[in-house]
Parts: sequence; C-alpha cells; structure tokens
Amino acid sequence: MRWSLATVGIQPTFLKESRPISCQKTSAFLPEEMPAWLKSRGEYLCFLDDDSWFLDDDFLITAVCRFKKYPRMGLLQPRITDPEHSDQNPTRWIPRLKKRTAEEPSRVFHVGETCLVTTRELFDLTGGWAGGFWYAHEGIELAWRIWDTGTYVWYAGDMRIGHPVVDPRRHEEFYRLNARNRVWLARRNLPAPFTWIYPTTWMLIECLRMRKKPNAVNQYLAGWKAGWKGSPWYREPRSKPRWITAASNDAFWTTTYYLASNFEFARENQARILRSAVEACPIAMGSNDIVDLSFKLKMNKR
Repeated sequence: MRWSLATVGIQPTFLKESRPISCQKTSAFLPEEMPAWLKSRGEYLCFLDDDSWFLDDDFLITAVCRFKKYPRMGLLQPRITDPEHSDQNPTRWIPRLKKRTAEEPSRVFHVGETCLVTTRELFDLTGGWAGGFWYAHEGIELAWRIWDTGTYVWYAGDMRIGHPVVDPRRHEEFYRLNARNRVWLARRNLPAPFTWIYPTTWMLIECLRMRKKPNAVNQYLAGWKAGWKGSPWYREPRSKPRWITAASNDAFWTTTYYLASNFEFARENQARILRSAVEACPIAMGSNDIVDLSFKLKMNKR
C-alpha cells in the first residue's frame, strides 16, 4: 500500500510506508502556495495542518481501509479534539448543524481544513484547493466539489486528530477574510439566486451576532464588499457544480434554516418553510441532515 502524505510543517515519525512531503507555511492555510501534493504519486492524500498532530498511530491505515470498504466515500474528516482540554472543544469543529455529540459520524456538506483524507484521483478531479482564499472556507468548496463527483463527504466522529483549542480571531484579518471568502464561495459554486442569497444571509446573521462589536462588523462588511469586486478566481475559472449538488449542500439548508430561525417574519412559519424546502428538493442527501434541521426546529419551539 503506497501513501503520499502532504503534511504542513511536520514530519510524522511513525509512518513507515508513506512518503511525507513537507510544506513551508506561515500562520494561515495557503493552498495556492503549497505544491506538495503535486509531487505525490500515492493513491491517497492526507492534509494535516501545522498545529495538528496524530493521536493514534493507526489513523492513516484506518482511513485507507475505510476508503477501500466504502468506495463511494470521497473525503474524510476526523473528529478534532484537544486531548488536554477535551471539555473545551468548540462546537465549530463539528461540521454539521446537529452538534449534540462530536463522536457521532455522519455525511456532511462542509469540512474544516485541519485534517482531511481523500484519494489522489478525486482530488485532481475536483481541481484541488481553492486558490486565493488564504484563510477560511477552502474546505467548504472542496467538500461541495467532492459531492459533485458523485461521492460523499464523511465526518468520522470515531476517528480523532489533535488540535489545540485556540481562538480563530487570533488572525488579524479573521472577519474580513471570512466575509470575502463566503462571497467568493458563492460566486464560484452556487447558481442564481443563491449566488447572492447565501452570502447576504450570512452577512446579516454575522452582523447581528457582532452588533456589540462595531470594529468586527466594519471588518466583516469591508470583506463582504470586497468579495463582490473583481474575479473570485485565483487563476483559471472552474465550472460550477451541478445545480442539484448546489441544492443539496449546506448553502441551501443553512440559508433556509437561518432564514426560518433568525427573522421575525418567518418564526411562525418555520415548519412550513422547512417542509417546503424538503419537498422542493428531493435530493440524495444523508438522513442526518434532515435530522439536524428537525432537531434545531424542535429546540427553537421549546
């Protein structure tokens, strides 16, 4: 079994049948400046952030075995945890709406970039990482494009990877880049009208959340405006995913949910809105996603 492991800033010592490829990196995820995977010749790729580490020596072989057992699995994200502060693990590390338990595995429509495993073939088929983002949302685009290949993205809650509990706002341009990249994500991948509904919904939600932090709101709005200027492409434009993929992913469902749960005019009609969304979009999504929405809906009613 041959592995090509693209690592960021570390060299795992326990890997005997892999080919570690180290990448130079500063303080943020820079896909367009990391040609390591271009040097790989293995059947699989594992991307590991520079401040993450393997907690289990059999992590990679377990991941490979799952790809062998489930050929329709296109991308795997393990559970992220800080073993020394497991009670402080943020819920943002769980890539779905239902965050009651981090250990429960499920299909998901977005992932983080801390640790991901995929096949060389699928990674090339998607076009690889979204260039130019610098920080935030590269994993969302990769997940959407994995789904567009006809395979699914799996959150392996029973597998784990180490990562310290840190505040993402430590990055100086956290709010601006989150907003700009959210707009780019929509422009690069979503059909109208979601091209503008998705980032606009997130902009309204985030500004409401940060209304007591004027500096953060100003940064977010500056990034949101910047996202609409110029081209969202780093080099060559890619074709957008199929419409059915766009309707299946979390852009559709989170937008529907937040519209239903955050605006007063929709509060009394949450059930009808979600039911209409499901009926209008009979797509091949995991049942866990429907459960996520139903659970959130019930919690809001209490």
